[in-house]
Amino acid sequence: MLQNERIASSLLKTASEISDAGILHCDIKPKNILIQANGTVKFCDFGSALFKNEDGVAPIPKGYTPSYAAPEFTLNSGSASQKSEIYQIGLTLFELYVGVPFCQALRDARESKPQSTSPLGQELKRYRALVAGETDPRHLEFEMLEKTPNVPSHIQKLIKAMLDFNPENRPTFEDAIRMFNEPDWQPDMPKAPAMQYTDELKAKLATIKEGESPNRLEDVKREVKRKTQELTDRTTRSLPIRRLNALRKLRPNLIQYGRKTEVVTGPGVAGPSAEDQRRSVIRYPNGVSITLDEAAVGKGSYGKVKPAIRRNKDGVETKVGIKRFKTKDPGQDIPKVIDEFELHRKCYERALAELGDSPPIIGIQTIGIYEAHKAIYKQSTEGFQIPDKDDATHYHITLEFELATGSLSIPEEGLDLKSTISKLARLVQAIAIMHELGIVHADIKKDNILVDSEGGYKLADFGLATPKIPKGTLVQTDSIKGTPYFWAPEMWSRKISHESDWYSLGCLFSQMITGKPHYVIEDYKITDGEKVKANVTKLREDQFSGTFRRKMEAHLTEKGAPRKFIELVLKMTEIQPSQRPHSGEEILSALAEIEREL
Repeated sequence: MLQNERIASSLLKTASEISDAGILHCDIKPKNILIQANGTVKFCDFGSALFKNEDGVAPIPKGYTPSYAAPEFTLNSGSASQKSEIYQIGLTLFELYVGVPFCQALRDARESKPQSTSPLGQELKRYRALVAGETDPRHLEFEMLEKTPNVPSHIQKLIKAMLDFNPENRPTFEDAIRMFNEPDWQPDMPKAPAMQYTDELKAKLATIKEGESPNRLEDVKREVKRKTQELTDRTTRSLPIRRLNALRKLRPNLIQYGRKTEVVTGPGVAGPSAEDQRRSVIRYPNGVSITLDEAAVGKGSYGKVKPAIRRNKDGVETKVGIKRFKTKDPGQDIPKVIDEFELHRKCYERALAELGDSPPIIGIQTIGIYEAHKAIYKQSTEGFQIPDKDDATHYHITLEFELATGSLSIPEEGLDLKSTISKLARLVQAIAIMHELGIVHADIKKDNILVDSEGGYKLADFGLATPKIPKGTLVQTDSIKGTPYFWAPEMWSRKISHESDWYSLGCLFSQMITGKPHYVIEDYKITDGEKVKANVTKLREDQFSGTFRRKMEAHLTEKGAPRKFIELVLKMTEIQPSQRPHSGEEILSALAEIEREL
């Protein structure tokens, strides 16, 4: 039982910290809780998570587990809040101490799935009984809790309080933690009826047929849509900033905010020098400044990487690379940047742990967001004037990296295999580490390989990286972006796998050693009105017909590459994913054998 109490204490504390960060998990259940040997709890699967609005609530989520849902979720009444999280934790604590899920009959019904006894239908029966003023229909479960040996009485009271039907009667996280730690303490809370919104629910329940979900009722749908839209209208603009705030609380020192003024010369006025125009400074409230050089190091999926000098509050300067995104719609773009940051940081930290200093993944340090105001330079004596109009303001989002000297440069004659093969192996290690984490890069090409000051290769640009891809699985996605010339064949059908990265890397290997890509870009250009774009139909035909593979083999043979290297490239670029290497170890082993024979 001491182990249970350690787990329960950590569960309450961790859930409270997530709530304080402005996040509602919305799908708390045993399967989404990981427990370390010392009893420390870690939450996982934030696929249903929402961010609280300024009132501390969010719309009822679309995805949740019915057997672990708060009543307000099942009835689409009210909002997701800290109190709905408390209810789900109460269900989890019950299962932790008693050893079986709460409402075992509902779990059995869900697994056997008889239509007349669905868990939702059973739950609605409970609500009907409660609204009608009958005894709490869950008394059997509470009796089971009371009869379970070695469950302290104050924990029984806590679980019952957390499982109150009325959200207002449930304790806050602060009260729940105190109830857990202080057996004799009880919160001073007014005890409201089990369902404070009785009249509203009576009207709804009267229209619900036995076993039918309230989600199917048109009037309930309209009501939920209206309430959700009202809530969304109030929170849409603040959600991205709230997400940044939440991330900043969870990972301190990674988020910065600031303001930058761009210089625009007015008519007939001598403006700043060309050097001043080429540089701009971002200033953050903590005393940090970033001086950007507008010369680009490389171009990523959503922005350009520029060299910059970072000066801390003590005046110490560091050379860094800044990837900058200009947006007038932070609500759409900030989440993309946060996703890229979190995936990149996760891969970089794993590479740093496994491979030591200077891993083959470019280092990433912070996210920055700042307002950029265009300053109208009217007269040299007046200085800058910042306009008040909204259209004169936009947002810039930045990712700060370690500085590279530039993107991979391949000479016309190609690179020497003997001096390059160890660097190729490092790229394989970088991709293998991503795959260990279930992440597919999905945009491996020359432009996304950066070179450090010592000539080493660094994998960069995680803007299109796709998480949660199991090993050996071909996963259907909503869309595929990136560079079609380096797409694996399955990506044309919006499918992706670990082997998709090995295909793209095989194409890059060939280009690096021969100096010739497997395509001539002019052969695939077509004109659509005034636009020039790639002829994707011809691209796809040449790929599936084996034309690209034959060109790579011819280029490598002409270069005099070892036959084993040619066979490795051809294996990596097989049309069928199942015929390609399935792991980085397989490719590294082949490269090691080739290196010994050079």
